[in-house]
Amino acid sequence: MAPSTADVKQRLYQAATRPEHRAELTLAASQWFEGEPDPSEWLDFLDFFALEWVDAQGFTLLERELGDPLDPALLRWLLEVRSGVFVIDGEDGGVTRARDAATEQPLALLLPEPQPRRSVLVGRLLPAEDGRWRPSGQPDLYDPMSMLSRLGVLQAWQEGHRRALVERLAELRAAFIRQREQQRAFVVYFGTDMLLFDDGEALAEAFRPFMVHLLFEHRPPSQGGRTLAELRAEVEGLEVPSIDVRLGETLEGGHSVGVIFDRLEGLHFLPGLLEFMSYMKGESNDADIIGLYANDPGVTALPFRRAGQAQRLAAALGVPVAPLDELIQRIKPPRRLSPSLMPGFEVAGGAY
Repeated sequence: MAPSTADVKQRLYQAATRPEHRAELTLAASQWFEGEPDPSEWLDFLDFFALEWVDAQGFTLLERELGDPLDPALLRWLLEVRSGVFVIDGEDGGVTRARDAATEQPLALLLPEPQPRRSVLVGRLLPAEDGRWRPSGQPDLYDPMSMLSRLGVLQAWQEGHRRALVERLAELRAAFIRQREQQRAFVVYFGTDMLLFDDGEALAEAFRPFMVHLLFEHRPPSQGGRTLAELRAEVEGLEVPSIDVRLGETLEGGHSVGVIFDRLEGLHFLPGLLEFMSYMKGESNDADIIGLYANDPGVTALPFRRAGQAQRLAAALGVPVAPLDELIQRIKPPRRLSPSLMPGFEVAGGAY
């Protein structure tokens, strides 16, 4: 596996316990262990935390340490990692033949040493070269079992809380990865991550060709270099319908609309963004839009941070001038981010 599995894992395990990751490590441990941490499972938990846990800004520790976007081989670790119960069927030229106990899907495993037939491995597998898989962390390995005993292990896994946790995190990882790929495509296409329009129709006109670009020309690493149209045809047997852009009533009827596609917070369509920015820059004294944004739960702290004008914000809120972050926290307290993608390009997942 390239880059070196051992080197990457050692770096991640060391990083996991650094002070800046302590809060996320504590939160992840509370969900992984559901009680007091078990020291015998600590290595497996660190592996989970490094590769599967999604932090408050939508990143895994692997992405934090090795950069975003990742090398394609490492990106596969995040998108294709699988957890479950696997049955050993034998050895074939140094490769272990196995199968997923739940689906009977055959798998080729790279194990440190051969295992007897009917042994059962419970844990995490990472994609390796040539379609093979390698155990990650510290999986449980059981001696050869009868079918009934194996079904008991499978049932315990399927009904356990960790299965639901890793499945939810897999959806979140995929969504955040796609969000950042779309954001990069947006910036390359438009030359900026913020657009201002006089009205909704101008926004729709700009977005129609961009949506076509995302479907038929954009080839992100998470899709193996395929376009979304090619992927849907190949995996789902579906044709992509013709593209149209229809705005909701709020955007369509606004005097101005804006779009911010932020690397962290994702995509935001904001009615009145032109008026908001004009006030914050001191080009207008109409502060009504500030109150609307401040009181709208659908508007995050993003536009306030983008404007970066503490004095203007304080004046609109009728409070003494303070550092910008302090003012923003009064109206938009910090929160964990949820994925935000182009409409029609959503991936399942949500807050946790």
